[in-house]
Amino acid sequence: MPNVWIWNISSEYQQFFADELKAGRLRQGWGYEDRLDLRLLAKKEEQGEEFDEDEAAAWKRLSVMLMKEWGIKVGDVVLVKNTPTWGWYTLCEVTSDYHFDRNTSGGDGDYGHWIGVKLLREINKHSAPVAGDLRSSIDHARWPITSAVKRASEILNLLKAADAEKPVGGWEERFNSESSNIISLIKEQVIKKLHPTEFQDLVKKVLSFESFENINLTAGAWENGADVVMSVSAPFFDDLYIVVQIKHHPDEDNDTTSVEQLRHAFDYYKAVAGLLVTSADKIGTQLREAIEGLKTEGKTVAVLYGDELQRRVLHVLASQTGDTA
Repeated sequence: MPNVWIWNISSEYQQFFADELKAGRLRQGWGYEDRLDLRLLAKKEEQGEEFDEDEAAAWKRLSVMLMKEWGIKVGDVVLVKNTPTWGWYTLCEVTSDYHFDRNTSGGDGDYGHWIGVKLLREINKHSAPVAGDLRSSIDHARWPITSAVKRASEILNLLKAADAEKPVGGWEERFNSESSNIISLIKEQVIKKLHPTEFQDLVKKVLSFESFENINLTAGAWENGADVVMSVSAPFFDDLYIVVQIKHHPDEDNDTTSVEQLRHAFDYYKAVAGLLVTSADKIGTQLREAIEGLKTEGKTVAVLYGDELQRRVLHVLASQTGDTA
């Protein structure tokens, strides 16, 4: 993995830096006199000569541009802040070693230090791929050049991230933009790894967060078609029973036995409604037709699966985390 660096520019000369970047030159300040060429300063240090105040300041801030042993190398990636304009980052790859020249038409004779670069991508700092804590870390890098060791992998991931040019507004929009990643994580790291009996317990917990009462797990050899039996209350009526069939199937569920089990449970428990909960992402054609057939018999049936199930599991997990915090 290449080293990653964060690069600050002078806001006063923002357009100058952007134009130089397009020309393949990434410049830095403290280069307003020829004697501040880092190669000259390196020789001076080797000979044991003392730096004056300006030389010391330039060397302290910019020696990483020259010293390959611990500094910037060809192939490294640099994140340049506030280019091409305010609120954006430009990611570029280092293509050549250190150079020095002060023949800059737009830099007022400063910014003589530069390295060759190739532009990789422009990133809106407020886009969804730039996490809030990463943006804060980048914003707080005040030194002209800062090594991004701790955030290198996150910055490199921006190179292939989708929607990196589109800003998001506020935490709600950012949460919504990231929800698919959270849902995918719940599916792959929680639901898919559960034993069927563990999945049944999870579904019971999910149902307990709704307005159901007397939720009883009845799964087993003598379940009479229902893995869960629960009730709802209504004025002037006894408890109204709802039967639930739970299936732990990956990807697509086309198992019509769940419908036959629900049909039996409707009759046995005198239920007013039935619910099929499956861990599948999709309902297959045969199962969908079987569910519609049950509805034509006058049965009220709902199906909980895919993203909707995973969102409800997220609600349960968030609540559990809060309880144990």
